[in-house]
Amino acid sequence: MYAKCGCLEMACGLFDSIVKKNLVSWNVMIMGLAIHGKASECLELFSKMLKDGPRPNSLTFVGVLSACAHAGWLKEGKEYFDKMTRVYGIAVRAEHCSCMVHLMGQAGLLTEAFEFIRESPVEPDVATWGALLSACRVHGCAELGKFVGERILELDPSHSGAYVQLSSMFAAPVSGGKFWKSGRK
Repeated sequence: MYAKCGCLEMACGLFDSIVKKNLVSWNVMIMGLAIHGKASECLELFSKMLKDGPRPNSLTFVGVLSACAHAGWLKEGKEYFDKMTRVYGIAVRAEHCSCMVHLMGQAGLLTEAFEFIRESPVEPDVATWGALLSACRVHGCAELGKFVGERILELDPSHSGAYVQLSSMFAAPVSGGKFWKSGRK
C-alpha cells in the first residue's frame, strides 16, 4: 500500500523490517520502486534478491523491465529480457513485451519494436500496441501509427486512447521525413 501510494521511505522501512522476506514482498518492493521511477534502486534491490532472496518469477521481471523502460535503459532492458528467458526459463508474457516495445519506442527504434512484436511468441495485446502507438506519435511516424492504431481498434473498437493518440499524431505538423519500412509486400 505504501509503495503504491508513493510513500517509498515507509515502504522501504517496512520491507527492511521483514525478517523472512518471501517472493511477494520482494516483488511488491521491486514493482513499487519501478513504477515511481527509481530504476537504480529497483535494480539494486533485484540484485540483492538474486543474492539473498527467492528465485525471481514473471512478475519480478515485469518490475525490472518497467524500471528499465521508465529510465530509458535499452541495453539493460534487453539484457534482463534475455536473462529472463535464457537463465531463469520464464515464459514471455504480454506485460514483458509491452515493456520492451516501450523501451525501443522511447529510443526511436520503431521498426525494431514492430519486428519485436511480429516475432514475439505472445499475441500482442492493446497495451503492447499502445506502447508502439505512443512512440509513433512522439517520433512523428504517422504511417506506422495508422497501422498500429488499426490493430488496437481491431482488438478494442471502443479504445478511446487509440483515437486520442491517432488524432494527436495526425494533427501535429509533419516532422519532415520519419519513414517506416514495414517489410510487408
